[in-house]
Amino acid sequence: MSTEMITIHVYAALGWLLVTAVLAALWLATGVLGVVTFKRLTRVYHLSVIGYWLNRLERSGHRVFQKAEQEDIEKQAQRAKKAWEYEA
Repeated sequence: MSTEMITIHVYAALGWLLVTAVLAALWLATGVLGVVTFKRLTRVYHLSVIGYWLNRLERSGHRVFQKAEQEDIEKQAQRAKKAWEYEA
């Protein structure tokens, strides 16, 4: 092989290694950022925090939430009967 071909192959290999290293670094950075973001979201949107704020809104009178039991009864009444629910 000529010197020119060896030089081209060396530069191509170095470019490939550089691109691979940059992409690997970006992949790791997005992974770390994703973990940090997920931890922050789970801390902010933890169910106990949501429950606290909903109860606080209800106690202060800003909002009155419908109880789940009543809503379930209403949804059940609106549903069509199934074949086995009909009386013979």
